[in-house]
Amino acid sequence: MTAIATRFYDKSRPERIHVLVDFIKRARECAPYVFVAVNDTADTTNALEVVKELRIPGVRAFPVTPWNHPTGPLNSLVLEAARIGAS
Repeated sequence: MTAIATRFYDKSRPERIHVLVDFIKRARECAPYVFVAVNDTADTTNALEVVKELRIPGVRAFPVTPWNHPTGPLNSLVLEAARIGAS
């Protein structure tokens, strides 16, 4: 089973949420699961709610705190993939 994952932390340009939505839709065409780690404390795009409202099966966005080092979000994404048995 395959999963695609990304981090989202666009705190300076909220109009860029469409880039995340486009990524999710394209990634979902390639894999049954798409995970998005969101820097919820700095996010100004309401990304968690936007992804939830997409209602695309297999897509999950979740907050990651603290975000102060790149390994936190990446480890969270690996953990999410491991939970479903993804490679």
